[in-house]
Amino acid sequence: MGSILTVILVGLAFGAVQLAAGLMIGHSLARRRRGVPSPEVEQLRQFARQLHRLTASVAEDVEGHQLEIGEASDELDAVQRDGNGLAQTVITTVHRVIHINRRLQQRLCVAEGKLQQQTRQIESSLLAAHTDALTGLLNRRAFDADLERLAAQRRRKGAPFCLLVLDIDFFKQINDRCGHAAGDAVLKTLGRILDEAIELPSKAARVGGEEFAILLPGAGPRDARRVIDRIRAGLAAASFCFGPTRLPVTMSMGLAIAMDEDTAASVFHRADEALYASKHAGRNCAHYHNGRSCEPVLPGGADDLDLIAAEPSDGSAARAALPEELVTLCEELRNRLAEVSHNQSTLVRTAAED
Repeated sequence: MGSILTVILVGLAFGAVQLAAGLMIGHSLARRRRGVPSPEVEQLRQFARQLHRLTASVAEDVEGHQLEIGEASDELDAVQRDGNGLAQTVITTVHRVIHINRRLQQRLCVAEGKLQQQTRQIESSLLAAHTDALTGLLNRRAFDADLERLAAQRRRKGAPFCLLVLDIDFFKQINDRCGHAAGDAVLKTLGRILDEAIELPSKAARVGGEEFAILLPGAGPRDARRVIDRIRAGLAAASFCFGPTRLPVTMSMGLAIAMDEDTAASVFHRADEALYASKHAGRNCAHYHNGRSCEPVLPGGADDLDLIAAEPSDGSAARAALPEELVTLCEELRNRLAEVSHNQSTLVRTAAED
């Protein structure tokens, strides 16, 4: 009875494993877009077929074990009724049961090893499907999924988050000057700098060739500015040397703070506009989009990022709370800064044309 119970429990355990694996793989496959299957999807389907064959084989072993135990039990019943050669038959039957159990145990051990191997391969495949191979950061697919989730949480629950988009300045010149191996080394180093600049649950991703993004769940303007300052410090401390050549590697950054009505596309669009404002301002700087326009994020928190990010879309409440002279001074400073940025951008374009 104990052996039969063990067999039944083993069968149920493998059935549960097969069901869990099937649900996990099915969920993963369902999230893929329709059309031509990707290599990752085909690999997962292959793993599913292998797991199905493995558990079917184990089920056959368990069924065979039950039949053999049943035959042994029938033999004992027959001997008990006849009363002939009882002792020897019992000994022989017990040895047979022991042999059957040992053989099943060996098969189950082999099956368990194969199942663990398949599980590791599935985990590795799922990780590779969401990770950029060069930098080890999230890839664009995983980033898009996380951004959609955070935007939905913002609309439903008001959960705050910030999005920072970054781009390497003059990356093509790095490749042209030092080769693509140097470009790859720069990307790896920048991936490490971004990863070290954030803390969980924040996530960094490589979303394009030389473009990166950072999602900051639960973060406000002050948190985002601290991340920007840490990235600036990491870039300043890094050494980008390739042979005798030392490259000055910088990044332009754009920040958007999620609003109640934001979608994933709209918050990314604002962050992207802020990134291009940094490019037009001469690169190697950061801007944020406050819902109306792009403003610079100065080093060390020397700006009014918190005030503008927190004010309503028209800014009337925040302006009303300030003295009129201060409002006028702020407007003059913004206009002057915009003029300086425009002049700097013009000088950069002129130098490039020359």
